[in-house]
Amino acid sequence: MPWNKFVRECEVVAGEYSNRLIKPPKNIDADLCLPCFELDEEKFNTLVEKMRKAKFNFIKEINTVGRYINFYINSPEFSKMVLSECSKNYGAQKQDKIYMIEFFHANTHKEMHIGHVRNACIGNAVCRIQEFLGNKVIRANYQGDIGPHVAKVMWGYKHLGLKEPKTGKGEWLGKVYAKTNNFIKGNEKLENEIRNITKSMYDQDKNVMNEWKKTRKWSLEYYDRIYKEFGLKFDRLYFESEVYGSGIKNVKKLLKNHIAKESEGAIIVDMKDKNLGVFILLRSDEAPLYSTKDIGLAELQFREFKFDKLIHIVGSEQKFYFQQLFEVLGMIRPEYKEKNVHVPYELVTLKTGKMSSREGNIVTYDDLKNELVKKLRPNAKNKKDLMKISMGALKYTMLKADNNKVNVFDLDEATQLEGHTGPYIQYTYARLQSILRKSKKNPKLQALGEDEKEIIKQLSMFPDVVDNAGRSFRPHYITHYLFELASMMNNYYHKKQIIEDENEAGLLLMVEAVCNVLKSGMNMLGIEELERM
Repeated sequence: MPWNKFVRECEVVAGEYSNRLIKPPKNIDADLCLPCFELDEEKFNTLVEKMRKAKFNFIKEINTVGRYINFYINSPEFSKMVLSECSKNYGAQKQDKIYMIEFFHANTHKEMHIGHVRNACIGNAVCRIQEFLGNKVIRANYQGDIGPHVAKVMWGYKHLGLKEPKTGKGEWLGKVYAKTNNFIKGNEKLENEIRNITKSMYDQDKNVMNEWKKTRKWSLEYYDRIYKEFGLKFDRLYFESEVYGSGIKNVKKLLKNHIAKESEGAIIVDMKDKNLGVFILLRSDEAPLYSTKDIGLAELQFREFKFDKLIHIVGSEQKFYFQQLFEVLGMIRPEYKEKNVHVPYELVTLKTGKMSSREGNIVTYDDLKNELVKKLRPNAKNKKDLMKISMGALKYTMLKADNNKVNVFDLDEATQLEGHTGPYIQYTYARLQSILRKSKKNPKLQALGEDEKEIIKQLSMFPDVVDNAGRSFRPHYITHYLFELASMMNNYYHKKQIIEDENEAGLLLMVEAVCNVLKSGMNMLGIEELERM
């Protein structure tokens, strides 16, 4: 990692003070700084002289501003080292871990909305980043395909007199759900009918299950289309309908082994001594809960696959639930707790605020995609490019905010060709490709100067950014990095003519390196590059 080589050299020179190296304040133009305010003048001067006498390869100069000791990169040597490493796989590693990454989680019998889109984007990016770092990824999707929400759709399908469409039946089921939910609200008689349908599904009543299979098939076909548009391919699709039975059996084993206990007919685990409250595993009527199903799911996942970590990408509102779940799973088998990791993320909101699929006032994936396509149509040469730009705008906007921050989706901002957007990164890449096509010279490794230093520094940091994004499961580190690199490169070629420059061959290699990094970064975010735009 090139930047680390410079940093390590500064750490060696700084000696016992190496842990105090910082990014320079805005009023100092150095590459790294060492604040020494606690030293008196004599000790400070002695330290500076000692540092200046040290031997180094990548430090050009050491000077002082007040009580700051400032380190400057030897740009020519540093640029040659960085550019010699900026191949197409620059920053890749061979960590050799196995991760099952479970994401998407959109329930059948509903439409995919903007909140699910963020989950899909984060999950897809996390998978791609881990693969770039040399890890094997098992892509898993766990969907709710049974329960009260399905019962509502089946009731509405039968009683509301809605016309069944010839196409788009999966999307239509989502609308049936919203209408049914509004229709039965507050009506105890109808809500009781929903409970009876739900129980019939869990009891495998043939009359109910035939209708369930038909509507479930429509919904899964709808999601298959979305997977293709997103470029997603799952290694295993898990469903609540296949795990609730084993979940019930496991819960009863916990009761038999005195890990769980009965309370008013329900089965619970009391974890108040661990500040985890009371975790309900099974209701008194034996209707399975999320916890019941998740216990059955864990058993199935650990039986089917071997992995180092199982990553659950689920909204942050479920943090406490996952703490409870993992604790109980550890009571079944210690590795169930040790290997499970919850990666939380905050909600997506619009200017109108939070959305709810129960009320029907949601922004669906299809509506959002169509709006993006309409806004970006003038910027695309053909339909294929239009989809690349539209999906790039969608994915980048969903990923540019930290997982732990609410993402406020602004359609106008997301579709701009300038600024912190996907189309801006795609446009920068296409423009750089144009420079490479127009030049009659071949890129050549040459030392570059001070004008190129900031771009070279940014390139040198790419492996560290990817490593950090991989360890933290936070793709936004890459979006911010790409925006900074693209902005630097745009500012550079607005000021300097690359073609016909006396050092054209060397500058072309820098352009090629930037393209390699932009392409790798976009690929990790699930965004396709365009050669022309």
